Amino acid sequence: MSKPTKTALELPEIDASDINKYLSSQDSFQLEMAVCNECVLEGLKSTHGGTYIDPVTNKARQFDIRAIAENSKNFPQKFMRLAIECKSLKKDAPLLISRVPRSKEESFHEFIYSANRNLSNLAVVGSGTTVRVENQIYKQGQFVGKAAVQVKRNENNGTIISMGDSDIYEKWAQAISSAHDLVYHSIDAWRMSGSTVCSMVLPILVVNDKTLWAVDYALDGTQTGDPTMIEECKYYLGREIPSEDGKMKYMLSHLHIVTRKGFRNLLIGLKHTEGFWDFLFPKFALLKEDVSPFSR
Repeated sequence: MSKPTKTALELPEIDASDINKYLSSQDSFQLEMAVCNECVLEGLKSTHGGTYIDPVTNKARQFDIRAIAENSKNFPQKFMRLAIECKSLKKDAPLLISRVPRSKEESFHEFIYSANRNLSNLAVVGSGTTVRVENQIYKQGQFVGKAAVQVKRNENNGTIISMGDSDIYEKWAQAISSAHDLVYHSIDAWRMSGSTVCSMVLPILVVNDKTLWAVDYALDGTQTGDPTMIEECKYYLGREIPSEDGKMKYMLSHLHIVTRKGFRNLLIGLKHTEGFWDFLFPKFALLKEDVSPFSR
């Protein structure tokens, strides 16, 4: 005797009120618009939406936002290139970051030095070089993110359970892929500007306010205190990006995970913190390049 076939559950049609409910609670586009507007208000050159070729899959992908902060008053020109992705989270399903003290090996950032090397009497004409700066903006011993998971209440008994990390990971993977593209642009940035250019590429994930939490651990695994709501977390990546010709490698040391308010504070720091650009591109690191204009 054949089993009766299951019929699909008939659901009501979606109307405007249903879409409004979705937009008010889950839509990331509103968050993207707000973040892009913050960039504009702080004077950054920004692009909302666009496509690029993913270097891993070789397929076209779309980015949320790209923004550039610059300090071009002095030689060399300096740029902070931001690859920003947005994820709308709800307060009842926040992101929890587990953090530990940052090790010495993780306490660094890199930037790309792009110059017409022929001006320096070197053999290679027009190339990028990776410069590593240790223990400057990412200090040894500060807490750094190492694991991330979304949590929510179990609908049956109200206990806190994990939603996993795949949804969040997919979003910050997009930020990293977009950062790949910005690295490629940075290597030959001198061609567009006609001058020597230093660029730091930073992937950023923005979530809604009051949806980011952290719990800190000592190196022996002991929890050091209660979980706290935060506005920014620096998450260690250690992701190496080779240049298209394979001659240079750039390391994305950290991903910044921020709330909307945390992102606003980050931009204010970029524009108004005294000595900020010297922390990103310290003179002692630039002097290692041994380029003649620095000896002036």
